[in-house]
Amino acid sequence: IEVTHLPFVAVGKTLDLVVRKGSQTLVTTATVRMRVALPPYSFEEDPLGVNVQTTLSVTFPPFASGEGQVEMDIFTPAYPAKLVRVFLAYFEYPKPRFSRILDSSGTLAGGYQVDILISESVRAESRYGAGLVNFLSTETSRIQVVFNDTNVATGLTRILSISPDPEYVKITMTVTVPGNDIEGHVPVGLKINGIIMTMDTPIIFRFRGPWIALAIPRDGLTTGNQAASFLVQDAGAMVLTNLTVTINNLPCTVPTLPAFSDKQMLIELTTPQFSASMAGSTHVVITLKRSGFSDLVI
Repeated sequence: IEVTHLPFVAVGKTLDLVVRKGSQTLVTTATVRMRVALPPYSFEEDPLGVNVQTTLSVTFPPFASGEGQVEMDIFTPAYPAKLVRVFLAYFEYPKPRFSRILDSSGTLAGGYQVDILISESVRAESRYGAGLVNFLSTETSRIQVVFNDTNVATGLTRILSISPDPEYVKITMTVTVPGNDIEGHVPVGLKINGIIMTMDTPIIFRFRGPWIALAIPRDGLTTGNQAASFLVQDAGAMVLTNLTVTINNLPCTVPTLPAFSDKQMLIELTTPQFSASMAGSTHVVITLKRSGFSDLVI
C-alpha cells in the first residue's frame, strides 16, 4: 500500500494497522518498505511525513466468508491521532474441486501415468483481481504436480471439458508419476508458478512397497547350503549399499550385491541350516540398505 503524509517511521520498522469490519476490530501489522519525498520536496525524514510517500507491506487478517468492505486505519506510535484511512474491498473465491485420481496407487519406481481430475469455477478468472491465478487460463508450462512435497511429476498435459455443474469446468491433468523412497500415502500438490494452490479437499496417492514375485526353488532341505533365488519387484530407484536376507530369522549367505533396475532385482543366495523342528512354511525378510534413505524391508 502506498500512502502519503504518514508520520516518519524508519524503513524496515513495523506499524500497527487497525482493521474494522462492521463492529469487529482486528489489529495486524504493516512493514515500511520505502519512503520517498514527493517533488518539489526532498526531506524524506520529515517527522509528520508531509509530502512523503510511504510504501507499506501489509499482512491482512482473515475476513471470514462472503464479500464486503473494511476500513483500515494506519498510524504511527508517535502520532496515533494522525490517521491514514484506507478502504479495502474483499471477496471469497471458490476453490478448485478435487474429484479423483486414477489410479490412486502405484509402485515406488514411478514411471507410469495417472489422471488427476479437478473442476475449476467459471468465475475463477476473477481471482486475477486479487493477484491469484487459476487452472483455466494459466499456461500448462506454469503448472506443476508434486508428489510427497518434493518429487515433481513430468509430462503434464491438460484437457478441459464440460462439467455437469454449469458453474464449473472439468480439468483432466495427466502426468507421469515420479519415484518415491518409501511406501505409504503421500500428498499430491498442484502448483501454479511454484505456489501450491488450495483445493477443496486434499489429494492423496499411495505408493505400494516392493514384493517377492518369485522364489526359486520354493522348497528346500533343513540341512541348508542350497542355492536359491528371490525375484523382487518394484523396489524403486536407489543406490544399494548392502542387503540381508533371513529365513525364519536365520541369515542367508548373499555373496554379491545383485544387479537391478528400479523395477526388478534378482537376489541369489545360499540358504542357512535349520533345526528339524523348523520344517514347514518359512518367513522370508529382505532388508535393502540404501544410500541417503532409510532401510527398505520386504
